[in-house]
Formats: sequence, structure tokens, C-alpha cells
Amino acid sequence: MLLIQHLRRKQLLLLALLERSATQRSMWKLDRQSLFWEVNCNANDDHFFKTHFCITRASFDILCGFLSNLKKTDTNWRTPISLQKRVAIVLFTLGSSGEYRVVSELFGVGKSTVCSIVLEFCEEVWKAMSTQYIKKLPPTPETLAECVNGFHRPGFPQCLGAIGLRI
Repeated sequence: MLLIQHLRRKQLLLLALLERSATQRSMWKLDRQSLFWEVNCNANDDHFFKTHFCITRASFDILCGFLSNLKKTDTNWRTPISLQKRVAIVLFTLGSSGEYRVVSELFGVGKSTVCSIVLEFCEEVWKAMSTQYIKKLPPTPETLAECVNGFHRPGFPQCLGAIGLRI
């Protein structure tokens, strides 16, 4: 019994030392300022929007409607990034040569957040639109050769497809 009491005292002493030396995190996230999406994109005209996102506002709204499953719900800890801002982050990332670091600073989110939003977006686009726009998978070797030859003629060798057109 004395041995148990002695061990218990040592345990309490060690616990007190650990509590005294442990540091509390002062913050769990970095507060970032982002005025690009909240101010610039909403205050400027459609040309500004199309220049930065390679899509018109009307097409942007339609795309957001297709991808409503990307919308996150509120929690007790923080409000989520809105669906429109999530889609804008991805369109800006895919439509520019900007790194995740640059996009994260522009939109006021973390680099890892940009990465996860891009991945979620791509998965959701596949789920929501693949049955409508992709008719037959996997393509046959003849179909692949026809596509590659179609791009080779105008001067794009080893190209299989194109996603966007920037004018």
C-alpha cells in the first residue's frame, strides 16, 4: 500500500511538472486578409471576371449549381469557405500559372486549403458531369489515335485534348 501511495505521489508530481512546462497554442489558424474575391471580383465588371477566371459570371453561376455538393456546412469553430469562393479558387488556379502559394495569398486561405479544394473540385466535377459529357470510357486505341492526329495536324503533336480557350 505504501508503494502505491509513493508511486501515486510521483505521478502527481510529474503531472504538475508537465502542466507547468506545457505551452498553450495561442492560435489555431493564421488570420489572413483577402480582398481579391470579396471586393475586387464583386466590384469590377464582367471583363475583369472573365480575364481572371476564364469564364463568364453566368457560366460561373451554372457551374456552382452543378457542384452544390462542394458546399460545406457551418461548424461551432468557424464558418466555411463559400461555394462560390471555392469554385473561384479552383478556376483561378487551373486558369493561371500561379502556384498554390500565390493563390493562397490572393484568396486569403492556406496552401494546403487550396490543394484540398482543387482535389475536391476535380472529384466533384467528375461525379457530377462525367455521365453527361463523356460518352464512352475507356476510349479505344482507334479513337485515341484519331484525337492525337486531329491535334497534330494544326501543330500540337502528342496532344490528346484541350480544356479551355483563352481569347
